[in-house]
Amino acid sequence: MNTSSTNGLIGIPNIPPYTFTKWGVVGITKSAAMEYAKDGIRVNAVAPTVVRTPLVEQFIRDAADPAAMAAQMENFNPLPGMPVPEDVAAAVAFLLSDEARYITGHVIPVDGGYTAQ
Repeated sequence: MNTSSTNGLIGIPNIPPYTFTKWGVVGITKSAAMEYAKDGIRVNAVAPTVVRTPLVEQFIRDAADPAAMAAQMENFNPLPGMPVPEDVAAAVAFLLSDEARYITGHVIPVDGGYTAQ
């Protein structure tokens, strides 16, 4: 199980090193899935958008206009609000479960529809 980002699925300006590494996670996920499938090993990834973590909360508090920053982040994705860590954990739990036994080589966005645009 790997963790990429929405930046690993679409290009984002002004952060090429981060975007580059997240695209790399997508590539290695797909390559490893192909290589290890014969051994029954599944390899997938999740690609979250901005998640409401303590780090993001601190970023909002430290912004020049915290209310505006929170509003911007909460309206970044088509679904309003921000996912919480438990939303990402639920996607990971599904991919690790027997219910996903025939899923390999995929990246599941946890992004409120952001990459569907």
